[in-house]
Amino acid sequence: MSFDKDHPLETAISDDGQRESRRANAAFCDYARMGTHRSLRDLVAHYKTIPEGAPSTKWTTVSTWSAKFQWVERSKAFDAIQQAADQAVYENRRREIMESGLALTHERVVKLKELFGRLDGYSKQEDMIWLPDVKSVGQGENAERVDIVRFNSALIEQIRGTLDDIAKEVGQRVKNVDVKSDGKPLTPPPVEKTDDELRSSLAKFANILLANAGGDSLP
Repeated sequence: MSFDKDHPLETAISDDGQRESRRANAAFCDYARMGTHRSLRDLVAHYKTIPEGAPSTKWTTVSTWSAKFQWVERSKAFDAIQQAADQAVYENRRREIMESGLALTHERVVKLKELFGRLDGYSKQEDMIWLPDVKSVGQGENAERVDIVRFNSALIEQIRGTLDDIAKEVGQRVKNVDVKSDGKPLTPPPVEKTDDELRSSLAKFANILLANAGGDSLP
């Protein structure tokens, strides 16, 4: 049996030297293109629905062609070529995606910088830092609505997160590094404060917030 393994759909020559006829080759091409679940019975059944244009509607004829011209082996060669072609398309597409656009570090950094620019612009607007809000003081009929301003911590967190993402992309943010000297952490121990010092610090912080909100300072 002789057939071109690189072009298995071309006409083949049988072991006795007979060349595959045009009708037989047309039937084989239909058979091969049926895919991995191909079968001669399904092919013949299909041909019987289009008897005038079919190479043959007889099971004996089609099965003889299949055995004589090794349709099974040629179909396997055809499948291998198709799989290689599909793999090549997949690899080219994958390469196109992974080597362009946001798959590239510098392209992601550009987008992050654009985002940071917008967020940074918002942070320079006073009405974006201090947001108007209301709260209720008291209960029931004695409840009163009080207008307040609320610090926009979400905006600051987004800015911080964007800067952190940029640092990670350019490799300037290292996580989980345990730096020690003689087996002891280099991190300084926490500073303990007295109750008076803590109250003083909290009062200063509260006065800063009240000043921005237009309220009175705490004593």
